[in-house]
Amino acid sequence: MRFSIILVDGFGNNLFQLSFLYQYARRHGIDHLLSVRIWNDQVFGAPAFGGHPRKKALTFGQIFPNLPYDDEKSIRDRDVCVSYVKHDSGYHDWNLELLMRKIDMETNIFVFSGWFFHYKYHQYGRREFIEWMRFSEFIIDRAPKLPYEDTISAHIRLGSPADSGDVILFDKMSIVKACETLKMEYPNLTHVMICSENRDKLEKYLEPSVWEKIGLTYVFLDDDVEVCLYAATKCAHHCLTNSTLSYMMAYMDAKFPEKSVAYYDNFNYLIEPVMDPELMKGFRKYPTTS
Repeated sequence: MRFSIILVDGFGNNLFQLSFLYQYARRHGIDHLLSVRIWNDQVFGAPAFGGHPRKKALTFGQIFPNLPYDDEKSIRDRDVCVSYVKHDSGYHDWNLELLMRKIDMETNIFVFSGWFFHYKYHQYGRREFIEWMRFSEFIIDRAPKLPYEDTISAHIRLGSPADSGDVILFDKMSIVKACETLKMEYPNLTHVMICSENRDKLEKYLEPSVWEKIGLTYVFLDDDVEVCLYAATKCAHHCLTNSTLSYMMAYMDAKFPEKSVAYYDNFNYLIEPVMDPELMKGFRKYPTTS
């Protein structure tokens, strides 16, 4: 039997799911994995990579060369026998092992589907997962040339096509305050690197001039989301904002928790069930200002 996973929702959620799959396979001695979702396949109505516009059509296998990925396969192929667990309550519990007892051992490929956010799914083998998710040279070469050791990263989710309405999901002054405090604590910081789904929309709400006032050079990383992830993992500090991807930028940075992470109250709905207590030792919490 081979184990696989349907990648659903945005890129940050995809990374949680891949972390779960890796650690589940690691605990159970499984070494033959296959991803069965092609790059632009739409599963449950959610677009691949969330709301970020695409510049280049890549598969996960092209982004992460160590990932056992087959972009010729789809769950619609006749030779893929799917037995399926959709685990919706991944925020708050740890009961997938009970669900797994129901596997039909005649199944060819067992497919997980769900969010699998609970930190116990991601608590062990984080550094091995980071190596497994090594970025391709193609992604590395596209990253901007910045003094990453003096840079704060932030991913700001504005809302994806799956959301209804013109969504703004963050308190802008909380982010500014967190970065300002980091600048006071670490005067050598020179840059803040931000990525988001829509530059024009972001900058109308959070004006670039605010960064100059606190002594930081503003860089908007206008590239595919996987390039933003790679560049963020090179930064010295992260401002966790309002997205699962912002957390995964810290999780996939091998420097943490030894380095500092800034986060604030907009992320509180995920903190207890999602964030690894060991990783949180490196976090600095800054309250909202509004």
